[in-house]
Amino acid sequence: MSKLFTHTQIVHFAKINKSIYALFLLLICHFSSIGQTYFNMFTGNYSETFTGWTSPATNSWSSVAISSGTIPLATSVTTNSTAFATSTTTGGIHNGSTNIQFLSTGTGDNTSSVALDLNLNYTGRNAGNLSFDAAQVSNQSGSNRLGTLRVFYSINGTTWAELTTTDLPFVATNNVAKSASINVVLPSVINNQPTVKLRFYYHNGGTPAGTTGSRPKISIDNVLVTSVSSGPNVSVNPTSISNLNYFTGNGPSTASSYTLTGSSLTGDITVTAPANFEISSTSNSTGFGSSLLISPSSGSINTPIYVRLIAGLSQNTYTGSITHTGGGITINPTVGLSGTVTDIVLPTKLAITTINPASPTLNAPFSITVRSQDNASNLQNVASATSFSISLNTGTGVLGGTLTGTIPAGANSITVSGLTYNKEENGVILTATRTSGDVLTAGNSTAFNVLDNSPTIIRSVTSGNWNVTTSWSCNCVPLLSDTVKIKANHTINVTASPNDQGAAKIILENGATLNIQTGNFKMGFPNIVPPSSNINLAMGNPSGATTNTAFPDNYLMDKPNYVLSYNRSRGTSNWVSWYLNSASLGSATRQDDFRADNTLPSGWYQVNQSDYQFSINGFDRGHMTPSGDRTSSALVNSSTFLMTNMIPQAPDNNQGPWNDLEVYLRGQLNANGGQEIYIISGSYGVGGIGSVQTGVVINTIANGNVTVPAQTYKIAVILSNGTDDVNRVTTTTRVIAIIMPNVQGIRNNDWRIYRTSVDAIEAATGYNFLSNVPVAIQNVIEASVDNVSN
Repeated sequence: MSKLFTHTQIVHFAKINKSIYALFLLLICHFSSIGQTYFNMFTGNYSETFTGWTSPATNSWSSVAISSGTIPLATSVTTNSTAFATSTTTGGIHNGSTNIQFLSTGTGDNTSSVALDLNLNYTGRNAGNLSFDAAQVSNQSGSNRLGTLRVFYSINGTTWAELTTTDLPFVATNNVAKSASINVVLPSVINNQPTVKLRFYYHNGGTPAGTTGSRPKISIDNVLVTSVSSGPNVSVNPTSISNLNYFTGNGPSTASSYTLTGSSLTGDITVTAPANFEISSTSNSTGFGSSLLISPSSGSINTPIYVRLIAGLSQNTYTGSITHTGGGITINPTVGLSGTVTDIVLPTKLAITTINPASPTLNAPFSITVRSQDNASNLQNVASATSFSISLNTGTGVLGGTLTGTIPAGANSITVSGLTYNKEENGVILTATRTSGDVLTAGNSTAFNVLDNSPTIIRSVTSGNWNVTTSWSCNCVPLLSDTVKIKANHTINVTASPNDQGAAKIILENGATLNIQTGNFKMGFPNIVPPSSNINLAMGNPSGATTNTAFPDNYLMDKPNYVLSYNRSRGTSNWVSWYLNSASLGSATRQDDFRADNTLPSGWYQVNQSDYQFSINGFDRGHMTPSGDRTSSALVNSSTFLMTNMIPQAPDNNQGPWNDLEVYLRGQLNANGGQEIYIISGSYGVGGIGSVQTGVVINTIANGNVTVPAQTYKIAVILSNGTDDVNRVTTTTRVIAIIMPNVQGIRNNDWRIYRTSVDAIEAATGYNFLSNVPVAIQNVIEASVDNVSN
């Protein structure tokens, strides 16, 4: 239908003839189902993250526009749900960009409702579970009212029942944070039904009733619906295999595999390979043939099937599909295959072909692409895994971060992320040098520029490239918050103005000129950070952090049990510093009371304990100051569970060598007649690998409010027990420094393999560690790498 009658028209018809009205409602229900797409659960589980939606009628969902009955009731919806609400405060369905949000307004409770249906086809499948994330979304400021999200189900679109479990119904209060991961078992009445509807239903009101003001929105995200087998079936994973390749005369190809699973089978499954391919259920090297007979055990199959391209083929690309028949199955899945036979062309050299971004920012991570090429600069695959190191070819700064990589066997390129450079400079060139694998000559990058892109810097070069030497002059009007930076042989004339002008900092190279043409010019001085009386900061303030909120990415938080520099843009600390001695340890148990830090300045986002969403992102809430270092009392231990003391940390990092080093350091307190330790830990770079999405680099979590670091670091200065600690640091003092990648797969590694120098961490971060120690002593202990074996 192109148009539905209005509610007023329906009532008018009802006054004429009640039977016509009943028939009209029946037609509404009938026509509302036209065009709906029911997701076939036989093809697999249904999942939705609502990213990129343009209409509620998307991906097997449909709008609901009904108005009859008492609220809350699945068949009573008063707010139009046929399109996204155009105003953020209008009742209806709202597009949350990465979630869907519901809102019903109204003065009285249970007077308004809105809904959205998920349509599923369970033909041949039995009911499984429904899970999704629900969260309160603030609507407007003011007094708080309640909103409730319920979920109903129906197998015919007419009769409805409600699903309930922990946190369902989900009742939220406006401006009061609440979220839940909801999981509910679907009822067996859904089994084998072709037209199942799950209705996500929001109504104003809840228990206990609210007062006055605005209703909250409620969002849903990460919807997952599962099913289980109801009859003979088989499935394959993955459904396609490519890269079954070999060079002429070197066949067959290396085998790849897929998993064949089945249940409720009534007989054997015949697996048939297409022409030019062969299969085996025995291993990846024996038992290959053109077909297999797989016998189920108690009606079930769960076995790998290996496939490869046969030997003796000529140069060409070969394709086909493996088929599966028998066993009483009605749907016969296939596995698509692709392989290529080519002449051997070996690579001879490495090349750095991409710098991303093309002009990296000072001390910010960037990536490069390293390729294997032949003499004609064509891409060629390496025969064996080929490792390389990255070094500075041309430049006067320090290259840091990730400086190694490996091109996998059979591949021809890899992107290395997390490099850094600590100087604003033009014409930087990098070199990739082979360290193992195929014998390839070293390759260079093209020259690129490293820029300091701070928006508060006025430079005496129009392009922003500091190494431009051409004479340049500017009549500028700097602000009091600007840094004015003038290169040799350049001039900046400060234009006369009736308003105050000036600079927070002025940097002039030898030979540069600053002409001040106004009496209103004020010159700032570098911010001098006073020494802290907090023993946790005795070795120095690495970044010159202050409590000035004008510097939100280097904000000092001076706490009794540790001190940190907070970075509002990243939602984590830059570094955390603390003091550890035997008095730090006691019998207090781990409090596990993760919580937001409400001492952050007003208006700053406070990361909360649920933002990390381990089941979705796979990152621990990783302590910087460990809980185990603060056990003298429950209150002291609790202080380590503030979220400003956490970073998103890969479990294999946090629970593996990172934890092992923490335990090791606590063990040193009783060594050598008694010792005390000053420790600084932190993170840098962007992008880590968690435990949920294998091999996938994740840059941010919590809707972008928290940056996932690429590297974690720690520095420990170990002294014998005594007083006047800073002045007792000598060139022989033991200093442990480590840089550890924030990735999975390192759980069983010894922490000692990650030892490095303090200088290396300073080069990567741009910080000045141990700054309270005399420079001559710093130069020695920061350049050395700890080599104690026990």
